[in-house]
Amino acid sequence: MIVKFTRQLLLTILLLSAVCLRGTAETPPDIVSLSPALTELLCFLGGGDRLAGRSGGCNYPDSVKDLPVIGALATPDLERVARSGAKLLLADNLRHAGIRKSLTGMGVEVLTLPLVRLPDYPAAVTALGNRIGAADRAAAEVERFNRFVTERRRNRPDHALKVLFVVWHDPVIAAGGNTFAGDYIELAGGWSVSAGIKREYFRPSPEWVVRHDPDLIIYPGGHGVAAGALPAYWQDLRAVRNGDLYRPEDADLYFRLSPRFDRAVTGLEKILQTCRQRRAAAASDQTKPETEP
Repeated sequence: MIVKFTRQLLLTILLLSAVCLRGTAETPPDIVSLSPALTELLCFLGGGDRLAGRSGGCNYPDSVKDLPVIGALATPDLERVARSGAKLLLADNLRHAGIRKSLTGMGVEVLTLPLVRLPDYPAAVTALGNRIGAADRAAAEVERFNRFVTERRRNRPDHALKVLFVVWHDPVIAAGGNTFAGDYIELAGGWSVSAGIKREYFRPSPEWVVRHDPDLIIYPGGHGVAAGALPAYWQDLRAVRNGDLYRPEDADLYFRLSPRFDRAVTGLEKILQTCRQRRAAAASDQTKPETEP
């Protein structure tokens, strides 16, 4: 009797497992993403196999590059979304409210998760994790993020270098105080000279830049600065005179708030450390006594 019951139980378990596995394997990709950061996050949380399409800016991890492009940032191509068979669209934001209405009318759920400042990240991780059934992994990522932020803020240097984060050179467009770029700089031990500008990005006047005179300028995209196309007034800036203009590797890290936040901050830490070492070496050379002939 016990043996018969045990066999029936095992058979039931095997049948249920087969059904579950078959259901998983046969579930077609049903998510499209307009956000490079949310595409990264979805893949990080284990939902990459559910992606049916991406924006042209979604390029990480490499596996997403083969997916069809279904629109640009904040602007989906409705026909392509329909062809993808998606039931869920992820976006930081949408260009106008009519897009959401159109998508909803097509039977596509829209999940907008803004990623503008550091506190937005754990909220987005939790929301997306819950939506795709990855709550445990999302909770672990939130814990990792909070631990990293707490550690970096605890170990900030006493003297923070002044940093200007440039995203374009002509006209000059800089990251304002309402961006994760400024948060990254703060975690790395710097101080963004535009921290008081309550916008994401802005066009600083030449007078403003000269007045704030940053210790170093960071320009992840290069955008002409790397080629020497500097605005004329930059020649008077301390950062330019001292050669403290830096173009980090893997610029995408600094233009999205993603699971690679730690790599972005670590990269900025290295840049700030290089700048400090250069300044210390220059100061040491100035204090050395002159050698008599």
